[in-house]
Amino acid sequence: MRRVWIMSICLWLISSMASAQGTDLPTVQVVYQSAMGTGAVSVYRESENTSTPILGAENIPQNSFVEAFLSPDGRHVAITVSQVIDMYTFGDEQNGKTIGELGYQNVLYVFNLINGEMILRYDLLPTEYRITPHERDAMLEAYFGVVWSPNSDGLVFVRGTTGPIDEYTPNGYGHVVYFNIATRGLVDLPEIGGTPYDWRWSNTGQYAVYRGIEDFGTGAGYASSGAYVVDMRDIANIRQKPMVACCQDIVPLGWLETGEFVYSYFNIMAGAAGLFAYTPQTDSTQTILPAGQDNLEYSLALHAPTGKILVPVYDFPATEPILTPGLYVYESITQAQPKRISDMFGMPTFFVDANTIYINDYDMPMIYRIDTGDFIPDTVVTGFVYPSGYGALFTEDETEAMMYFINDAGEWVIIPNIIPNDLLSYLRFVDTPTSVYFIAFVTPNYMDDSGWHMVYVGSLSTGTSKQVSLTVGDYVLDVGLED
Repeated sequence: MRRVWIMSICLWLISSMASAQGTDLPTVQVVYQSAMGTGAVSVYRESENTSTPILGAENIPQNSFVEAFLSPDGRHVAITVSQVIDMYTFGDEQNGKTIGELGYQNVLYVFNLINGEMILRYDLLPTEYRITPHERDAMLEAYFGVVWSPNSDGLVFVRGTTGPIDEYTPNGYGHVVYFNIATRGLVDLPEIGGTPYDWRWSNTGQYAVYRGIEDFGTGAGYASSGAYVVDMRDIANIRQKPMVACCQDIVPLGWLETGEFVYSYFNIMAGAAGLFAYTPQTDSTQTILPAGQDNLEYSLALHAPTGKILVPVYDFPATEPILTPGLYVYESITQAQPKRISDMFGMPTFFVDANTIYINDYDMPMIYRIDTGDFIPDTVVTGFVYPSGYGALFTEDETEAMMYFINDAGEWVIIPNIIPNDLLSYLRFVDTPTSVYFIAFVTPNYMDDSGWHMVYVGSLSTGTSKQVSLTVGDYVLDVGLED
């Protein structure tokens, strides 16, 4: 289906710098809605200072919730327009009725941003989908939106099914659908006896792992239908098989750049149990730490480029203990015995970069250098610390947040007024061949009228940042760097 591409109209922006002049910073394209829940969706290109409508307001029913998902290469965008978001928003007068009877829809649109063509319109819920107010619905609870492949050649989403499975699951669990951009073909993955949840592409996009959630009544991640690996190497013959059998759930750490998927088993008492690396090419699993070590904290961390793993061990008794309580690091998945860093546990820890670990001790936060074994107190942090994974840290200041890092001499370097404090929890990072950039913005929330018309972009290497502001009343949906 083709859509007439409306001639671009100018949108004058008010742009100001949040810190030093950002002439070294890339330009952005911003997908936004002109008025949340009613207005058209458009894309703004900073390099041209122009705004182009994508999805007209006539396609967005009153009080719909709109989300946008830019492809990594910025050439396509997926937009969801949803009238069914949360069962608790419906009343008794709608109880038991189908969305077909009520005239509700959840629709996915995919657009080519180069020529403006709509290449997909897809109903995410069947017309038989039934409204059950005051009940938790697996499809809605596990919603993960749209997830693009790393190379932008396709995307996945969950399509609702017609139930019931039982009295607690009147609408079934749904299943994953893959959409290929080049062929415009849709592939339905098999149902798994649970709602698809937490989709994770491998770095190459050739494989993916996701989890199945069966029962949210006891908490997401507890009543599981297993974890599944998907082989995407041949899009004409996509294959799916269990990686972890029903009914175990996992604590996913992520994909290594060498192609292995690292995970632990979920443990309701301590958080995690054991440490494993799955290789999809050989369909084999390597045990790094046995499942009997079932007192690992949930805050396990993976440094994907190097394969290092941060392992906090709690003082809760393990079934078959190998490691005593404390903090450990594996240099690789082949290392037999991890390096013990300290006897501290029960506090947030993460990788600052490949050689540095942050230990957020409440009395004395610090960093730890893996190569030298040095502990260096963090004398900068004023509250919660926000990591980038690329060496830089962020923390609150009086009104504007500051970025800081430690140099080779072991000295803290501070760059003040980098972004507003309110944006710290919304930071995302983009690694390019020339630099690592951050983007910060707030998307709308269906439960209130929150949403911003401003975007902040900055560079970790230069410490510069800039603000791009749309018209007051516009709501930013997604942002990406322009080519």
